[in-house]
Amino acid sequence: MARIDYYTTYAHLYDRFYSGPQGDLAFYQELVEDIDGLIVEVGVGTGRIAIPLALQGKQVVGLDASHEMLTLARGKAIEAGVTNRLGLVQCEMARFGLRRPGVGVLLTACTFLYNLTTDAQLATLRCCYEALLPGGLAAIHLFNPDLALIAEGLNQDGEWHPMSHPWSAYQSRYWPMQQLTTTRYRRETPGGRAEYAEFTLRWVYRHEMEHLLVRSGFEVRDVYGDFDGSRLTEDSPSQIWIAQRRGA
Repeated sequence: MARIDYYTTYAHLYDRFYSGPQGDLAFYQELVEDIDGLIVEVGVGTGRIAIPLALQGKQVVGLDASHEMLTLARGKAIEAGVTNRLGLVQCEMARFGLRRPGVGVLLTACTFLYNLTTDAQLATLRCCYEALLPGGLAAIHLFNPDLALIAEGLNQDGEWHPMSHPWSAYQSRYWPMQQLTTTRYRRETPGGRAEYAEFTLRWVYRHEMEHLLVRSGFEVRDVYGDFDGSRLTEDSPSQIWIAQRRGA
């Protein structure tokens, strides 16, 4: 059995199997449309959001912990002709700093949920706060915890479910007290060897996130339940937080 990193060995397949939540790109494009200044995307991945923003004429810096994902993003930026408007930096989201602050910080595609402790959550939010000019905006996307789905996952107790190439099956595990969920993928190589890749997220509840933002110095401006701008309810698929650095 071999363990591989979901965002390294299979980074080249990421865009084939993940297109993001419906409407998220248009939401971010509209959010920054009238903003002049640097936009920072934390967890830029292969540039799915950052490159269109650069094509929109924005100056963007994309941060990511994965060298392989950034390599793909650089190639796509060259093809799109936006290397003069998109800088890419490898770093951890809980330990980054900018030479000059920006006017917007985006944490897209549930990137924030890779912070598995309260200390890491606060460290990331404080880095984001310091990366903003007074009055600058942060937009943070999370999935909205579905208690029924979590309960179903607990009942399945790690059952494997079939899926399409390159993975043959996936497994989800939940730890409610820690608010952790691990998704594990399995594939069989031509030589008959099993390979596994996994990632763990820590889900965040609505009032918990508000507390984290305020504790980090932010003022909460809005919270949505989907990228169509609908209000957050218990049935919403997402939490989309818009927070502002004080002092504008």
